[in-house]
Amino acid sequence: MGRIQLNYGALLSAWLCLLFVVPLHAKNDVLGEVELIGATKVEKTSGVWVDGQYLGYLNELKGSKKILLLPGRHEIVVRQAGYQDFAQQVVTEPGTKQVIQVTMQKDPRVQLPTVTAAVKLSVSPNRAAVFVDGAFVGHVDVMVSAQGTLAPESEVRRFYAPIDGELADLYIAEGQPVRKDDVVARLNARGAIEAASNALEAQLKLDDAEREWKQFPEKKLLMERKIAALKDQMDVEEHQHQQRVAEGTSKLAEGQKAQLQEARSTLENARRARDAAKVELDRFQRLLALPGGGGVAEAQVDAKRNAYLEADGAYRVEQSRLAELDFVEFRLNHGAQVALRDLGLAERDLDQAADIAAANPYWNPRAIDRPGLRNLLQAAWEGAPPGA
Repeated sequence: MGRIQLNYGALLSAWLCLLFVVPLHAKNDVLGEVELIGATKVEKTSGVWVDGQYLGYLNELKGSKKILLLPGRHEIVVRQAGYQDFAQQVVTEPGTKQVIQVTMQKDPRVQLPTVTAAVKLSVSPNRAAVFVDGAFVGHVDVMVSAQGTLAPESEVRRFYAPIDGELADLYIAEGQPVRKDDVVARLNARGAIEAASNALEAQLKLDDAEREWKQFPEKKLLMERKIAALKDQMDVEEHQHQQRVAEGTSKLAEGQKAQLQEARSTLENARRARDAAKVELDRFQRLLALPGGGGVAEAQVDAKRNAYLEADGAYRVEQSRLAELDFVEFRLNHGAQVALRDLGLAERDLDQAADIAAANPYWNPRAIDRPGLRNLLQAAWEGAPPGA
């Protein structure tokens, strides 16, 4: 038994934090678990805060009270009077568990009192954190030691903490003897309603997250079905496109073959006409070289020469046309592009190309004019065979 002088305002400033644990499922695929392990009594009786919220002392945070957190970054702080705070940042993921070894280091700045007094607090709820002179000393059912005397300043003393509390009743008077385990005061935690509201909001968010998680496989299956349908539609469109291309290429090839046959026949006739004109020119030149001119005039020889040159020009034109048709047929047979648009030329650039070609003419058996060049380029851009 001991007798102490009470002076509450002079020394004891106890801050109480209501321990409110939200009931959670034993196994949860949405939340991540954090387990704290302490080797000594100091660690096991130290208070634990997560994101500024007091959860309880370390050794009780297991089983139904284990720490389950929403996915993301969190700050965990472990406190004990006379020791430095243990703080660590963690990142939780759904369905995972992290184990953290907690080691408390003594604070060299703290000096223990030589004269102490015992104070017993009765708190509702009984799982609250106790602060003495701003330092965490344990939960409510631990013995709080402090130096000096205690005396009430008023009938009601308010304790400011993350959850508000009030000293509602005092069960001792000045000079009254006290013993171990005596109840000296009763406190009410007025912040319990706010804590319950916050806990309910957290539970609702958790329920929404679990519902989204359960619906995810159905949404994923529906999305996969939509993707498969789009892929089938794309395959059908691609097949139809290839079929149209094949039909168009087939028709183009048939027309090309007909043009090739016609061009080869025309080239052969032009060759025969040129050879006949050459024979006729040679005969007249030999006659003109005979004494007396061989009975022919020089004008006749000039006429035969002009006829030969005209026949030779016609032959060269047909020869060039046949070469173009052969080249187009080669590209068709080997799957090459046959249109200027397929080679990257834009239709809007055809006028400029025609202007450049008309401004820089070259020798050609047929006279070059700008409208003719424009029509030729348009046909080549569309992929039409030469002469179409």
